[in-house]
Amino acid sequence: MNAFEVADLYYTYPDGTPALQGVSLEAPAGSRTALLGANGSGKSTLLLHLNGLLSARRGSVRVFGREVGPDNLREIRRRVGLVFQNPDDQLFSTSVAEDVAFGPRNLGLNPGEVRRRVMWALDTVGITALARRPPHHLSLGQKKRAAIAGVLAMEPDLLVLDEPTAGLDPSGVRQLMELLAVFHAQGRTIVLATHDVDLAYAWADRVAVLADGRLAAAGPAALLEDEDLILSADLELPVLLRVFRNTGVKPRDPVEANAWIRRHCRTYVD
Repeated sequence: MNAFEVADLYYTYPDGTPALQGVSLEAPAGSRTALLGANGSGKSTLLLHLNGLLSARRGSVRVFGREVGPDNLREIRRRVGLVFQNPDDQLFSTSVAEDVAFGPRNLGLNPGEVRRRVMWALDTVGITALARRPPHHLSLGQKKRAAIAGVLAMEPDLLVLDEPTAGLDPSGVRQLMELLAVFHAQGRTIVLATHDVDLAYAWADRVAVLADGRLAAAGPAALLEDEDLILSADLELPVLLRVFRNTGVKPRDPVEANAWIRRHCRTYVD
C-alpha cells in the first residue's frame, strides 16, 4: 500500500501565485522519501496538502487509500504528523509537556493515556528533562525536538517534516537524523522536504525533485546523480559525487567514501 498518492495536483495561492502545477507523486508505506527543490519550488505547499491544511483546487490527495477531504480531516491528521520548518509556528503552550499533550487531548483520550503518550514522546526525542520548561526558553534544536514530540504523541503512521535541519548545527543535524532512523525502524513512513541534496542522497530510498511547482523527476535516490536534472532544479550535485567525479565510484555517504579510499589508497591511510 502507498502511504500517500497525489494525482494531478494544482494549487494557486489567493494572490494568484501558482504553487503546484499538475504534480503526481506517491510514496510506498514504510519508505523514506526526500522531497527536494529550491526555495519556492512548491515543497511546503505539497506537504500541507498531505494532512489537509491546504485543500486541492484541482486533482486529489489520498493517504493510506483514503482521499483527503473535509469529512475525514480528524482521521487524516491523526495518521499524518506534520512538523513545520519553524517550530515557533507549532509551539504555543506554557510548557513543553502541555504542548505535547495538546494533540492527544484533542483525540478525546483519557488522562492516563494522554500522560503515557506525553512521557513516551518526550523520552523518545530525549527531552524529558525539559517537560516543564516554557517552549520559548528552548534552543532551536530543543524546540524542533519538542515539535516532533508533539507530533509523535499522536502516534502517526506518516511523519512529514518540512526542512527539519534548517538552522541546526552539525551536532543537531546528526541527532535529528538518528531520531528519524528510530522512527523509521518503528515502521513509520517518513517524508522530508529539503534543499540539502547531500542529506537526501545519503538518507532517502526515494526522492522527488520539484522545480517551479512541477515534478521534475521521482524515483530512487540514484536520480540525484543526474547532473542535468539537479542543475535544472537549481540544486547542486551531491558533494561526494563531485569529489569522486570520473572515478566510477558513487559513494552515498562519508562511510562509503572512506571505505573506498581505504581499499584503494592503503599506502596513504595506514
